[in-house]
Amino acid sequence: MPDGSRPRPIPMAVPPGKRMRQARMTFSGMSSTRSGGAGDSETRARPNEKQIYTEELWNDSTATVLHFESDGWYTDISARLKDEQIPVAAFDLDGTLIRNQSGAKFPTALDDYAPWSSSVIPKLKELHEKGFAIVIFSNQGGVNPKRLKGVPGMKHRVEGIAEMLGVPLIAYLAMGRNRFRKPCIGMWELLATRLGGVENIDLSKSFYVGDAAGRPEKKALKRKADFSDSDLKFALNLPIEFYTPDAYFEGKPMEQGSIDFVPRKFLTLDAYNVGEPSNAEEAVKYLKELLKEDDVVSMIEKGFSVGDAKPDTQTFVMISGAPATGKTTFAKRFLASYGYKWINMDSMGTLSKCVKAARAALEEGKSVVVDNTNGIAKTRTRYLDLARERDEKVSKKMPKICLCMDTPRDLSNHLNVVREITTSGVISRIPHVAVNGYYKRLVEPNPDEGFDAVLKVGFKAHFASEHDKNIFARYT
Repeated sequence: MPDGSRPRPIPMAVPPGKRMRQARMTFSGMSSTRSGGAGDSETRARPNEKQIYTEELWNDSTATVLHFESDGWYTDISARLKDEQIPVAAFDLDGTLIRNQSGAKFPTALDDYAPWSSSVIPKLKELHEKGFAIVIFSNQGGVNPKRLKGVPGMKHRVEGIAEMLGVPLIAYLAMGRNRFRKPCIGMWELLATRLGGVENIDLSKSFYVGDAAGRPEKKALKRKADFSDSDLKFALNLPIEFYTPDAYFEGKPMEQGSIDFVPRKFLTLDAYNVGEPSNAEEAVKYLKELLKEDDVVSMIEKGFSVGDAKPDTQTFVMISGAPATGKTTFAKRFLASYGYKWINMDSMGTLSKCVKAARAALEEGKSVVVDNTNGIAKTRTRYLDLARERDEKVSKKMPKICLCMDTPRDLSNHLNVVREITTSGVISRIPHVAVNGYYKRLVEPNPDEGFDAVLKVGFKAHFASEHDKNIFARYT
């Protein structure tokens, strides 16, 4: 135990004084590669913002993580890294190490802060003397330009807090909504890189303290419910011991909320061995495992073709589902690779362009797979009308199949974040409000719209690597 006065933690489930001279602050991390990526504009200083902080190196243009390092912090740590692992004492910032001295919910000025309790500074000094690396991991939203003078004001504020706390420390502040934001472990990975690799961190002694523990409201104690459980999930994801500020600094009983969505439970579902099919025969085999309807698979198979050849039976397939639920992977792997014309709004840009491309492919006698969310009947009808027009033109009815990705909302939101992490931010996460909006507007497809078959495709866990599997198992 790093501090004998601390209460015993709840067991973790493993899922996956004087101003410091020349305080150094640097930017770490990267933004989404898409224009207007999450967090990019949030960290960029405005032209009229004055430099009111000490710095050696800044890179405001692309980073979404503020990185502060007090002078001398790494000198001491690096000397010890040659002979030992370093235990990390990690903390959230607001509501954990500091409170707003004004009592307001949000800081009213740059210097509106005070230690969260009288025991904060003594505890930190004790940890420093025991050889712990003291680290702050904090999620930050948009920085109010009036109260906090934008990003420069935030930097100035962090320097002042470090001065007040009086110990060498390193701090990472996630300014965007991306893979660096807790409970994702991007900031921890930046720390591990700074220390030369996670193998240099003593996880058995490391711990994290944060106030976002998912605790319910307690009216008797006049305590509101926690705004989030991101700190609890962050610790579980690492995994290291977790404490609330009340437990760590005040010695009160440890409390934490329950977590409703547990990604690991989906790893127990039957998976299918779905590497990239090497031929049409393998693709059909996998489709039979997935769809459990051999007659529908037979209709899909008859729509296969090679090169410029036309299929035996022109076939229309629509895929419907929330963002990030595997629609494109399915469409490319099992249909587009075998002659189906792939129609996708992300690549084509607009619905009108998609409809135009679908019409052209149908007129050429090609099978078509429409890979979009397709959550409302009006959109689906536009495509079905094209298929019906083709039927009339050739006096032959083509099979029309709708495959619905049957994915619960909480899993969809999780997969949305997982996709961003596994692509290293190349594919940005879609805002949760957009995912939730899909489910709110969703009208389930049904045969009365003109489909010959409507099948639900259940979620099957499959990963390209053990690394991707571990990412999926973490809380988001």
